[in-house]
Amino acid sequence: MGAILLGTYSSEKQALAAFNRVRRDLESKMPPRETSDDERRQLLERYVADTLVQHNSLRNEIKKKPSKSRTFG
Repeated sequence: MGAILLGTYSSEKQALAAFNRVRRDLESKMPPRETSDDERRQLLERYVADTLVQHNSLRNEIKKKPSKSRTFG
């Protein structure tokens, strides 16, 4: 269903109703399954590895210095 256009809607309310209808239909056909402990561990490891690249909590934060000029504008 990934590349199939299900409809075009002129209002958000109609689009949301159609989305919820499709979601309920898919959930009844394919109910969500519980993740195993091993899958949770892998997801957590991947999340931690990805977020550590963006933020290093061991590095001291550089403090902002006030501007030297007191003129505005």
